[in-house]
Amino acid sequence: MLNPYSGDAVEMSFERIERILRQRFGLIMSSMDAKKFGILIGEKPGQMRRTLALRMKRLLEKHGKKGYLLALEHVGPELIDFYPVDAFVNTACPRIAIDDAIKYAKPLITPFELEVALGEKKWELGYQFDEIP
Repeated sequence: MLNPYSGDAVEMSFERIERILRQRFGLIMSSMDAKKFGILIGEKPGQMRRTLALRMKRLLEKHGKKGYLLALEHVGPELIDFYPVDAFVNTACPRIAIDDAIKYAKPLITPFELEVALGEKKWELGYQFDEIP
């Protein structure tokens, strides 16, 4: 795993990867019944993935769910936990959903995880980590 702040690369143990995947699957399961989603768009350079956010919004609508676009300079629980939604989809910095998910009161999932929750993709075919190209 590469730390973007320090530039250090460390190998993750199998146990850590397994723990992360269990946590991610739990968040997918808890977001399956959600009706309203906040779709987070980062306003920092390199993190503004509006096209992806709009695609997630259309996907939610296809499945009869609501998606609200939330553009933020900084994403943190103190800024979003009060929104009247059931879960969040993160299209900002990919690390937010993985590193900080437990800090949020509501499920915070990645675009791939939303696709799994909606039945568009299969978990069993392998996890796809979100990344900014």
